[in-house]
Amino acid sequence: MVHWEIISCRVLFSSLAYHPKLKSLRYLYPPRHSYSLDSEPVSSKMIKDRNFYSKNYNPSGDFANEFVDNGDGTVTDRVTGLMWQKEGSPSEVTFEGASDYAKALNAERFGGYTNWRLPTIEELCSLLEPIQNKKGQHIDPVFAGNIYASWSCDRFVDVGIPRGLVVSFTRGDVVISSGSVSGLLRYERQFVRVVRTMK
Repeated sequence: MVHWEIISCRVLFSSLAYHPKLKSLRYLYPPRHSYSLDSEPVSSKMIKDRNFYSKNYNPSGDFANEFVDNGDGTVTDRVTGLMWQKEGSPSEVTFEGASDYAKALNAERFGGYTNWRLPTIEELCSLLEPIQNKKGQHIDPVFAGNIYASWSCDRFVDVGIPRGLVVSFTRGDVVISSGSVSGLLRYERQFVRVVRTMK
């Protein structure tokens, strides 16, 4: 069994705070330090427990979101309490460029907010849907744009080399970046869809 050390870009919380617009609360993001399941840096148990769709880990998964188009370039999920960027980045960016992109949106107060960030791998997995939309992507058609994948803020360490984690909407699964964060990853490019936690 291969052991993977997960490096999270933020402290994950064990429950979602109450928000009056939420129909229900889902406990999505337990604290984590490492995964050691399968031979991938994502726990198949986490995906199955939360009923996330995953082509490889949980093809029968169908997490029930409730999306609302806010009409300002953002989409709210009333189930998770997360607000997403509707379109995503206009072009592919590097891992470091993804963080810069989120900072730029905060500087311009995109959607009226300044707490946009890169999503965790769990948050991105919550967007995956078993049925492909008209663009051939495993994501609700409320989301615009043509981004086929998104950087997460998370990394994993493979034999001492940190690598990035990406969710592919076309594959309907988690993808491991081909380069290391400190090396080739500076040249690797993916799209990014930022998120914020509603308070």
